[in-house]
Amino acid sequence: MYHTSYKPLEWNFLKSHKDSGYIKVVVDKDSDRVLGIHFLGPNAGEVVMGFGVAMHCGLTRETLFNTVGLHPTVSEEITDLLVTKREDANA
Repeated sequence: MYHTSYKPLEWNFLKSHKDSGYIKVVVDKDSDRVLGIHFLGPNAGEVVMGFGVAMHCGLTRETLFNTVGLHPTVSEEITDLLVTKREDANA
């Protein structure tokens, strides 16, 4: 499982907005297939829809993390995940 907190672009312009978004990608260790993506932040439905189609087609962790994220979008955060839950036990 890979995860991160991030500051959505839409929130960068709101000085009073202190919240962060959160992304988690669940990966099967044996097959490397992406089993699920959790996305908390603006436009979550739009972001997750595209990844849902890719998961239905057999998306793997390697393919996901080798994908170039479109900039500037919040969905690019998903392709930049590096930290696993095992590495960050406090998360």
